[in-house]
Amino acid sequence: MCTRRSVMVRCKKGDLRQFFRPPFPRARSPQVFLGGSCNPTTWRQDVAIPLLQDLDITFYNPQVSDWAPELIEKEHFAKTNAEVLFFVIDNQTRNTASTVEVAFYSGLRKQKLVLVVHPYQSSGAKIAGEEILDDEWRDLISSQRVMQLLAERQGMPFFSNIRNAIDGIDKVLREKVPAQELQSGKKGLTQINESGVLEKEAKENVPVNFDQFSASVVDPKSNQESEHFLYNDTLGRNISSSRPLKSSSSNQQPSFDVCLCGDEVAVPLLKKHGLKYVIPPSKQTDWTKQMLQSNVTIADRSRVLLFIITDSSRALAELCLAAYYIGLDYKVVLYVGLLSEKSIINGKTLSNIAIKEYNRGRMYLRDLAVRQGVDVLDSVSAAVEVAARKCIKTSAAR
Repeated sequence: MCTRRSVMVRCKKGDLRQFFRPPFPRARSPQVFLGGSCNPTTWRQDVAIPLLQDLDITFYNPQVSDWAPELIEKEHFAKTNAEVLFFVIDNQTRNTASTVEVAFYSGLRKQKLVLVVHPYQSSGAKIAGEEILDDEWRDLISSQRVMQLLAERQGMPFFSNIRNAIDGIDKVLREKVPAQELQSGKKGLTQINESGVLEKEAKENVPVNFDQFSASVVDPKSNQESEHFLYNDTLGRNISSSRPLKSSSSNQQPSFDVCLCGDEVAVPLLKKHGLKYVIPPSKQTDWTKQMLQSNVTIADRSRVLLFIITDSSRALAELCLAAYYIGLDYKVVLYVGLLSEKSIINGKTLSNIAIKEYNRGRMYLRDLAVRQGVDVLDSVSAAVEVAARKCIKTSAAR
């Protein structure tokens, strides 16, 4: 059963105390923020809250019967004050805001993050009473994969069920065990396969398809477009490159001015500004640790990360990547448009429920970007202009 307002629950069972104006007084700050899937899931009331009450652990429950944008502010203060962020990513909702949040906090690494993931089972399943068709299912699988890869890349612990996760949280709070050590015996990387099943990806001897690492690179000065293969740090060797790549974290010049993620509608404007840009591969569902490493390598060697999120696609993986890089304090410039009843994706219009859910994730990304001092622009052209100025400023600084 959903609560009608955001609440923080104190120690005793049945003692629900409502707070309407954050921030919370320091002495009453919640120990755990219960993030993740909301309506129609009941994991908070049915499982998590009783367990936390038994352990005398305070928490903040953000689940409401009807979410509204103004709740972002209240939830932000609760998350800022909580000692542990506990996210359950269920398969009964689209999870657009939750995956963005997990990606951001994975990059930020300022708070302890503990996760439970229930993978999407198959296409044709229903979410909020709506049948999920193949293309949407692939997008949801992709975003869940990317979120999990980003979190595990930063050492965030995953659990298969809520009870075990809360036992781990209790150790973090009472015994001061680092959250990253809750699964110290884990081998390999847990990921989600095409069937929606969690599986292990070995850390060594992973078959690599070199085509996965290719990216489109355009240098307006030479007016040439080439397929550029990237150095992969995980494999520890240079796959192939038309020119040596240089790390932007060193004293050498970056290899690219702009890393363009999302809609390629910005390409003509980038060419007009004479910017050397790279488009990393991102439109796939078979994300692996190596695939993500390729994306990170491109980001490391670009002056600016330009994310163009329009209403022509769901862009769920791109939303996660943008949040992650913002958490890591990369130079990010954003244009994030909202979906409307006129939006058409893969030849299909979206339901009102889907539009609201996907826009929720986009609004969360815009909100956290503004809070982190990231430029969020109201048009594609304005975003490219800002990216160009940042490139010039960065180049001059070197």
